[in-house]
Amino acid sequence: MDNSGKPESSVAAPTDAEETLSAAESAGAELLGGAVVAAIGAGALYVGSSYRMGTSLNMGAGYFPRMVAAGLLVIGLALVVKGWRSGRPAFPALPVRPTAAILGATLVFGYLVESAGLFLTCALSVAVASLGPARQDWRRVAVIALALAACASLIFGRLLGLPLPIWPRPWIF
Repeated sequence: MDNSGKPESSVAAPTDAEETLSAAESAGAELLGGAVVAAIGAGALYVGSSYRMGTSLNMGAGYFPRMVAAGLLVIGLALVVKGWRSGRPAFPALPVRPTAAILGATLVFGYLVESAGLFLTCALSVAVASLGPARQDWRRVAVIALALAACASLIFGRLLGLPLPIWPRPWIF
């Protein structure tokens, strides 16, 4: 309880030191994010255009991918329009460290998954991605990395039977 007799809120109010997006930055983020989503949708439509469409009753290989791609395109364009109409958009600064950590984790996974195995690669990717925040509890990262690696190995390696090695190949080391 605080001095007024009301229970204290468990949600901390943002401080001046915390970064918050202004309305213009939020509009810029919506505009930029919408453009990326629309570009992905347009690219998927282009790639899927070579697949047979079929009909709603007799769907071809391209039916579902085109519907999803069209949905992405429409949602992306709606975000672009919303960001554009909300005034003069300002683009927020790109957080370099978290972006580099996520990109690095993705590259580590793609490069190592076939040679180092799914378990080790998942754990290493979590460790690389956790370099994004300035401070990190490494014991927590280790628990999350091992749990995620175990679940991914069980689901994708054993249950779904994907042709990915779970453990490193002997000739890598």
